Amino acid sequence: MKQITQSEWKSIPASYKGMWTQELYEFRRGDFPSEWIGRKTMLDYDPKSGGTILLTEGVGFVIVPDTPKS
Repeated sequence: MKQITQSEWKSIPASYKGMWTQELYEFRRGDFPSEWIGRKTMLDYDPKSGGTILLTEGVGFVIVPDTPKS
């Protein structure tokens, strides 16, 4: 699972991140688990396939607190 810091999350352009919503769930006719509604999403590069993939928070990535600089 990919880990990113809160600062890294904030630096991702809005067009590369989003959130699963009830409206999207209904539009897609429930083709993703309803438990994902409200979770963040992000596009990322997958070196295995050489393409772009959609990651879901808690499934494909987690956001961790920034580490304080000493």
